[in-house]
Amino acid sequence: MDKNKKIIIGCVIGVIVVLIAIFLCLNSCSNAKTYTVTFIDSIDNKEISSVSVKENEKVEKPAEPKKVGYTFDNWYLNDEIYDFDTKVTKDMTIEARFISSSEDKIELKETTLGLIVDEDKQIEIASFPEGVSRSQLIWISSDEEIVAVDENGNLKAIREGSCTITIKTKDGKYSSTLNVTVTKNKVSVESVSITGSREVMVGKTIKLTANVKPDDATDKEVTWKSSNTSIATVDRYGNVKGIKAGTVTITVTTTDGGKTATYNVTVKASSNTGGNTQGSTGESKPKPEEPKVVPVTGVTITGKVTDIKVGESHKLSAQVSPGDATNKKVKWSSSNPSVATVAQSGNLVGVDDGDTVITVTTEDGSKTDSYTVHVSSVYEIHLKKIQLVEGSEAQYSKTVYKNNKIFTGYQYFSMGNKRVSPSENVMASFTQNETITETTIRIDSKSYPAKIVYE
Repeated sequence: MDKNKKIIIGCVIGVIVVLIAIFLCLNSCSNAKTYTVTFIDSIDNKEISSVSVKENEKVEKPAEPKKVGYTFDNWYLNDEIYDFDTKVTKDMTIEARFISSSEDKIELKETTLGLIVDEDKQIEIASFPEGVSRSQLIWISSDEEIVAVDENGNLKAIREGSCTITIKTKDGKYSSTLNVTVTKNKVSVESVSITGSREVMVGKTIKLTANVKPDDATDKEVTWKSSNTSIATVDRYGNVKGIKAGTVTITVTTTDGGKTATYNVTVKASSNTGGNTQGSTGESKPKPEEPKVVPVTGVTITGKVTDIKVGESHKLSAQVSPGDATNKKVKWSSSNPSVATVAQSGNLVGVDDGDTVITVTTEDGSKTDSYTVHVSSVYEIHLKKIQLVEGSEAQYSKTVYKNNKIFTGYQYFSMGNKRVSPSENVMASFTQNETITETTIRIDSKSYPAKIVYE
């Protein structure tokens, strides 16, 4: 066989080998498993979109859907917020859940609660949206190691700290939050005051609020009383209903310490009673002078804190202008409740790493003020000396905590001039100086401050 024929045969064989390799690669790729991830609207139960994802790959987070009358809450899988960093290993249906932006809502008897370690208490609902009952609610604690909550809304205080209880309907349409602070010892009530409107029309209802101090008082339970129930009644939640024209004194009393506050409320007759507006002489009675209404011109958030830790709480206040404005009611909101929540009392609580915008809006004029809050996690490295045989080098076992929960998802932390990975023990050669109490921990190529605790 001459040289040219050998070259031609070699080239042909090479091409055949390449074609076979390409075929095998394409066949292998075609056999790779794919799964369907479907996104649906939980209100209408309609499909928003559907995508195919290869096994062990991540599904891309879609844009937040818009819905008239609702605010987008989050994406959920089996009643848990879906983590889009999770690898797909099966077909899934992920729900877009919403919170109603109407006045129809789950109203709690109290939005803040103080408990003592080992204390039990059931969350009380003041009012439900139409067609909703307690059996349709789900209850979620932001930290089960501080306060646990069961399927009936029963709380159990585990240890000191603060957390947020989220109460939602199963369809995600309605939602409310309760901020809970757990203390080792009881914090006694020092005082109480009442805020709310001082006027109500016959047949109408207004809501009064009891402000118990200090903010972290353990027992904020109060009772309400009307001085004349033929003029106005008041229920256990501070709802005052006008019965007939007149003035009544509403009294609130704290269960802890018996602290009291009083509040005068005037009940006005309806203007469309149809009665005779003339006196005995036939002359028209002069109309009473309308009360002067001072409109709101602005609002400012006071007591701002721009950096808080997960689980930490901070009280914000709203300064409404002018000082003599008639209606000083405001509404608080967080652009990202999964990072930080803010109660209608202005109590801010850190939930998870990230940034969120806190906004206060006046009821009169919709004046607003807002600012950004950064929430960061708390990292602790607990070192415990291991007792070894005499003469050998001492060792320390280590446990890393993130927000009081065991954490292993880090690259390393620094001790002296050494980096310690999750798989290493801490040796005496760089832990003998127990004055080291601060270090850094490396996570996803970023460094975060960490505290060292010697047990």
